[in-house]
Amino acid sequence: LREAGYRPQRTVVFASWDSEESGLIGSVHFGEELKLKDLDLEHGIIAYINLDMTTGDDIFTVEGHPLLQTVTEQAMKFTPIKNPRFASTEEEETFYSFYDYWKNQTGTHKEWGLMGSSSDQTVFAFHLGIAAMNTGFKGPR
Repeated sequence: LREAGYRPQRTVVFASWDSEESGLIGSVHFGEELKLKDLDLEHGIIAYINLDMTTGDDIFTVEGHPLLQTVTEQAMKFTPIKNPRFASTEEEETFYSFYDYWKNQTGTHKEWGLMGSSSDQTVFAFHLGIAAMNTGFKGPR
């Protein structure tokens, strides 16, 4: 994208946190440091996307702040799942979009969920007041 001249209007940061299962220690420490710096919306974080359990089972879930729902669903419509297990036909590798796969699942996982305090998004959503979402694959495997 950069070689094509595309430059995002904001910086995108990819981060990994330690000790999620031990009390969200890494993400909470980072969030508390941000709070001390009093970042405002103009110069600070505008959204937090938690990618937890991205290599789990086949049930795709997404939950989060309602402000992120429309933009997330639109992006999912243009993003194919490039995993042979999710090919829409066996004869050829035609892939579903994330959106189609998500909406065609059985059960209650095919709707935008309300986010709880189950993972590293907690400090961003509930302490810093940043629009956050959590997505990943889960299931019995």
